[in-house]
Amino acid sequence: MSVPIVAESMNIWSPSERGRLLIVEGELYALNDLESQLLYLGFELLKCQSGKQAIELFEANNIDIVLINAPLTDMRGIDLVRRIKAQSAEDYVPVVLLASGSDDEKLLDYMKAGADDFLHCLYTSEELNARIKAIERLRELRHSYIGSINEQVVAKQILSAALSARNVDVDGMRILSHSAAIFSGDLVVSARNPSGGLNILLADFTGHGLSAAIGVLPVADMFSVMTEKGFGSEIILKHINNKLYTLLPTGMFMAACMVEINSNSCRACVWNSGMPDVYLLDSKTGLIKQQIRSTHIPLGINKEIGNRLEFDDFDIAPGDQFVMHSDGLTEVKDSSGNMFGANRLEQIMEKSPNVSVFDAIKKEFIRLCANQEFSDDVTLITFPCGENLNQSLTRDVATNMQDVNCNKGGWRFMMEVSGSRLRHINPIPIILDQYLKLGDPVVCTDMLQRILSELYDNSLNHGVLELSHLIDSSEKNEYVYDQERDKRFGQIPYGFIRIEIQEIIYQGDSSLLIRLEDSGRGFDHMGMLSGLVGRGEKKKGACSSGIPLVKELCQSLHYLGRGNRVEAIVGLQQHSGEDI
Repeated sequence: MSVPIVAESMNIWSPSERGRLLIVEGELYALNDLESQLLYLGFELLKCQSGKQAIELFEANNIDIVLINAPLTDMRGIDLVRRIKAQSAEDYVPVVLLASGSDDEKLLDYMKAGADDFLHCLYTSEELNARIKAIERLRELRHSYIGSINEQVVAKQILSAALSARNVDVDGMRILSHSAAIFSGDLVVSARNPSGGLNILLADFTGHGLSAAIGVLPVADMFSVMTEKGFGSEIILKHINNKLYTLLPTGMFMAACMVEINSNSCRACVWNSGMPDVYLLDSKTGLIKQQIRSTHIPLGINKEIGNRLEFDDFDIAPGDQFVMHSDGLTEVKDSSGNMFGANRLEQIMEKSPNVSVFDAIKKEFIRLCANQEFSDDVTLITFPCGENLNQSLTRDVATNMQDVNCNKGGWRFMMEVSGSRLRHINPIPIILDQYLKLGDPVVCTDMLQRILSELYDNSLNHGVLELSHLIDSSEKNEYVYDQERDKRFGQIPYGFIRIEIQEIIYQGDSSLLIRLEDSGRGFDHMGMLSGLVGRGEKKKGACSSGIPLVKELCQSLHYLGRGNRVEAIVGLQQHSGEDI
């Protein structure tokens, strides 16, 4: 085994300046001139004559370039190339072949085996230097590429962990995901609101890879945080659109579909902007019960997405199953160029039992595109509407709501006040005016006004503005309170209060169901109500002085979640409040 060749002339570069080069001389030994030139170019040289020696030297030293002068004494040069390439798979080492003849077919075999370049024996010094520089640039590019890939893999692991932490567990949810690159531009995120309802978002950013994944984390953050705080779906989507419009470069956008499952009323709302159809499969037949098509342009294109978003609203039953997917699923092609297609997907769903629809779609997907490269990210989601749709309700509330028959009511009126309008608009007179126009009053106007006013004030001050610490203070300072209230009004661009009144049949009588929902984080309604000793006894504080009165005026009063949702039932006759 040979020792390294070290240059002795003071007029050449230091031996290690350009790295270590291994020369496998083989059966031809006329390489003295080549060695001198390589030394002059600044390489430290190692040389040997056999393939076995070459492998031993390669394993024992950090080799930067390998130069093979075939044929070898003990193995085929092609086999040596393959061994070196296999051992340097994670750290690219160029292999250059010294060609003594003009056998193009043999050279092609070497290149197929992994050789990076070849050099004819009749070379000039300038050609040798140019070839070596080209090999070095290629090696640097490959090292940079491998480093970039490794960094992306680490970044993807961090991103995946961050997204996983933001998702809530959804019983029965199954996800199929294939990325066209290391990063995926598809996003799946789920969150529960304070009342126990479930929001699920499937999004697809333009393109794929790192550039497509740029908006994944901020969207997931906004969706999770705003859902958990009780913001309505419409406000969440508008907020995400505004963020993407600012964040994404021109030409990039996010198609999305959002499913909101109402845990109280066994209903679902679906919003689709630029995504493939969303399917709801019937729990009994397995057939397509609802098919929700896109009705909006993707998010991030326009600064505003309209004053009112269109949601598909429909009943759901335990066992019904949602199927959502990105367009990468239906646009994937087999080796013959045949697309998966929406028709194939719908046929699979119609022919498969409800419980196994995910497995049936996955099986056909794998069969169709086995060993095929993906041109786009692929995501498929299925999840059932579980048996515990009303899991957020307490037992008392769930039992009480069973006595409500909304189908036999006559009307429903809704109103929402949001943003800066909360400071200037009092919705109660507007609601009462509409109430009087709807026909014979179910309850007297004065009592309804008192109930709505107290509930609305509570939602505004304790919910949206979060002023409980000042309102309930034993030493309330009106000046400090007013100053802070004005300040809070300027900090709620996405705050809202939603009011709904519906005529229902409750315990056999005509009644009103009143619902209020606000964007705040709730208040200590349990602690406040637990302080009531009996009828007419109130704790101190503006909130406490109103809610106990409302409780006495209503047949039923229940706060849900963290206190940012309240439901009250008011009938013709006055009843004492029930325990909450």
